[in-house]
Amino acid sequence: MIRVLKVVTLAKGFLPLLIGLCIWQFTGSAVSALSPPPVTWWHDIARLIDVGTFFPALTATLTILVVGLAVASFVGFLLGVLIETLPAFKQWTSLLLEYLRAVPSPVVIPIAVLTLGYTGIMKVTMIGFGAFWPVMLNTISGVSQIRGLTLDVARVFRLSWFETLLKIVIPATIPSLLLGIRIALPQALVVTLVVEMFTGELGIGSLMVAAQRNFDAAEAFGLLTVMGLSGYCLTMVFALVERGILRRWPTSA
Repeated sequence: MIRVLKVVTLAKGFLPLLIGLCIWQFTGSAVSALSPPPVTWWHDIARLIDVGTFFPALTATLTILVVGLAVASFVGFLLGVLIETLPAFKQWTSLLLEYLRAVPSPVVIPIAVLTLGYTGIMKVTMIGFGAFWPVMLNTISGVSQIRGLTLDVARVFRLSWFETLLKIVIPATIPSLLLGIRIALPQALVVTLVVEMFTGELGIGSLMVAAQRNFDAAEAFGLLTVMGLSGYCLTMVFALVERGILRRWPTSA
């Protein structure tokens, strides 16, 4: 019964979108160059599949997305722990990090291309730069919420800084890390598409730019819909993984 209610709730969430697409389908014109109906989107996606360009592009986009998000998670978690556990490190880096956080990721792409070239390292760097902020900020918040009494116990047992990290800080911060990754995932997807649009490298972003240059609105809408569904599926899969991990996790440090 509970699963049925969850399915019904999920269906209600999609209902406004489905209604909007139905209205668009019945009011749109198949010969329109600006707003073709949704059925024509899938005809163009099927054409891309037939010529063999869709799945390689989708695979390239999702692969670089996962790699970039993994790098962002590692760097964001590491910096967050260091910033909140080492006051001297926090003082030295706070101004620089606040400055970089205010810089939009697309603005940095030309500089990254000049310094790193059109390489996979450049794309991973840009995706990591755009996605690691939620991970770092949530990690800082998680470390700051550890009870002072818990840290006092570590001092009583004469634990070193590294031992305190391994036995207290990192285990207590894992829930905050997972929340940061879930927030960072859509941002990583956006940055991935922007990088592909800017560089023209293999991916869904470059296909969308090609569709725009060819004035193929149906293909552009179809690719946009595919990426929206891909982002939604990735978020749901990660939410299930997060729920499974936290189900066996202590509620507090």
